[in-house]
Amino acid sequence: MSTPQPPYGQPQQPGPGYPPQAPPPGPPPQAPPGYQQQPPAGYPQQPPPGQQPGYPQQPYGAPQQYGQQPQFGAPPPGKPSPGLVLATAIVDIAAGIYALVMGVLLGLKSLDGWTDPEFLSVPGELLSTLAALILLAAGGVLGFGAVQLLQKKRAGVRFTWLGGALALLSFPVDWAGSIVGTMTLAPQIMSFEHVIDIIRPISIVTVLAGAVVLVLGLLPQLKRSVQ
Repeated sequence: MSTPQPPYGQPQQPGPGYPPQAPPPGPPPQAPPGYQQQPPAGYPQQPPPGQQPGYPQQPYGAPQQYGQQPQFGAPPPGKPSPGLVLATAIVDIAAGIYALVMGVLLGLKSLDGWTDPEFLSVPGELLSTLAALILLAAGGVLGFGAVQLLQKKRAGVRFTWLGGALALLSFPVDWAGSIVGTMTLAPQIMSFEHVIDIIRPISIVTVLAGAVVLVLGLLPQLKRSVQ
C-alpha cells in the first residue's frame, strides 16, 4: 500500500527526526509578480547586482576629491590681486607728484611769456597755460585716485585712468602752444625740423608716465580687485 502524496505544488516535508530542508531556488509557486526571493535565516544578505560585497556603493557622477595642489605664480585672471592695487597706487603717487611739478614749471614759464610784451604770442601762451593747468589737474586726480585705491574703492580705478589721460593730453596742448608761438613770432624759421626740435625730452617723460598710468587704470584685473 503506497503512502499518501502531498498535494501538487507543495514541497514534500521530511519525516520526523530530519532537519528541515531549504526551499528550492526560484520563486515559490503562485508567487505574485515582482516577488524577490529572500535568503533563508542565517545566510548573509546578498548585495544588489552591480555592487561588490564589502564596498560602499558610489553614486554616479559624484566627483572624486583629491588633495589640493599648491598654486604658484600669478593668481588666475578671475581672482583679485591686492599686489596690483598697491603697485598702481604707488605709480599714481609718483606720476601725480611728477605732473604737479611739471605743471608748476610750465605755469612759471607761461607767466614769464605773459610779462614779456616783446615776445608775447597770445594764442601760444594760452595753450601753454592750458597745458600747465591740465598737468596740475592730472596730479590732483592721480593723488586722489591713489588714496581711493589704498582704501580698496572702485572710484580709484576711474581716477587712475582719468589722470593718465590728462597727463597725455597735456603734451599735444603744450606742443601746439610752442608751434603757434613760433609761427606768430618767427614764421620764417618754421619748418618740419623745427617742429620736431621744439619737443622737449621732459615732455616725452610726461607722455610715458601718462601712458603707464592709463594702461594700469584700464586693466580688468584692477577693477576686480577693488570694491
